[in-house]
Formats: sequence, structure tokens, C-alpha cells
Amino acid sequence: MGKSFISLWRVSRDLRLAAFKILRASVVPLALLILWSAQARAFEFEQYARHALWGVVQACAVDHRWFGAAYPCLKIEAGADTRPGFVFLDPPLGPDDLILVPTRKVTGIEDDALDELAAPILAAAWQARSLLREADGTRPEENRFALAINSEPMRSQDQLHIHIGCLAHEVRSALDKAALAVSWEGWTAQPTLLAGQPYWTQRFNGAQVDGAAVLQAAKTFAKLRRTGLQFVTLALVPLKGGFLLLIADNRHVRISTAEDLLDRSCRVYR
Repeated sequence: MGKSFISLWRVSRDLRLAAFKILRASVVPLALLILWSAQARAFEFEQYARHALWGVVQACAVDHRWFGAAYPCLKIEAGADTRPGFVFLDPPLGPDDLILVPTRKVTGIEDDALDELAAPILAAAWQARSLLREADGTRPEENRFALAINSEPMRSQDQLHIHIGCLAHEVRSALDKAALAVSWEGWTAQPTLLAGQPYWTQRFNGAQVDGAAVLQAAKTFAKLRRTGLQFVTLALVPLKGGFLLLIADNRHVRISTAEDLLDRSCRVYR
């Protein structure tokens, strides 16, 4: 009876092991399939979410066309055949932020369509500093103003948008300390990190922003760095006698976004 019991126990054990192997062989692939499916769905949602801003811009354009308003945008410039349209938007969710967005589909700084739009939309964004206020309601000092555009890896939306705000005080201070060493012709490495990110700088003459020159400078930078234009993050800030262009290469180093250079308390107060 003892031998029979041992034999029966061994058979039972073998059956349990076989059942476990079968279960493992079926459950593990099923779990992997579920995980892959969830990841695929998340990717699809992320891709859809990256076009949300474009949907908002279209809604503003429709509201303006039918009712003469621009909801949920703050303002819309409809544009014409030779003049591009754009909207100013203060997103209701997320960080307080004023952005300018073209009413024409432009993916980002790397989009060829920007070649003909850069000059007018950057000029319009530069003029929008009059909309900004400090937390106490006063207008910010001129040297606090800044424009920022993120690279493809650092942006959340695949519709070009220009962040309009004020430089954080520590960023302005760091730029002022290094201003004398910045070249008017070539690129100068910013000696200190800005929001944890390395930047290069170049000076430009003139009281008005030349958007075409800024875009060309970004292309030249990308070529010199042997990187793609889609990896370029840039910011524009006033400088005595002109303005300063800051550029970061996000091909490998992706520490912070361009709007991380900005002071969130300086914004549009409704």
C-alpha cells in the first residue's frame, strides 16, 4: 500500500507539473498580449492627444467665422491670402501659459511650411508682450519678455505654438552675466545651465524680431551640430540693441522644456 501511495503521489505530482507548464505556456503569452495591447492603445491615445491643440484652433476659427467671437481662444487674427492667421490662447487646463498658434497646419519648427510663416508670426508673438502682467498687475520690465518654442521630443502638441511669457529671474540674471561674451556672428555656449539644460546663444541687431533670420539661424545651428531641426528648442529674449537667441539641442539631452525658462506668475490675468 505504501508503494502504491508513493506511485499515486508521483503521478499526481507529474500531472500538477504538466498542468502548471500548460497554464504557464498559455497565461504568459496572454499576459504579454494584454500588455502589448494596452501599450498600443496608450500609444494611439498619445498620438491622438498630440493633435488636441489643432482641434482647439479649428474650433476658435469656426466660432469666429460664424459668430464673430473666438472662444475658447483669447483672440484670433483671421489672416488673408498673403497674411497668415493665428490665435492667442490661454489654455484652461495645465500651467498658466499664453501661446500663439497659426491657424494653418504647421507641425513644428521642423515643418517646411514655417519658412513663409516665421517672420509674421514671430513678429506678432513679440508684440504680444503688452498682454502680459506681473502677479501684482503691473506690466513686466522689457528685459523680462521671452518667446519659446519646443523641439519635437519636448513638446506635447504637434501643432506649432509659441510660448509667450517672462524669463525667470535666475535665467535673466545668468544671461546678463554672460552677455558680453556672446557673439554677434557665431554661437557661444552659455557658461551655466539654464533650467538644467545646456544652451547656445547668438546676438541679433534691431528692435524688431526678424523671424526669417531666427529660423535660418536655427537651421544653421542644426547643420553645425549635425542634428535634425526637429531636435532644436529655441527662445528669444530682449538684449540691449537687439535680442538674444537661445538654442538647445534635444537630440540626446532632454532635461527641460523651453517654457521652463519662464516665470509662471507673469501671464495673462483675466
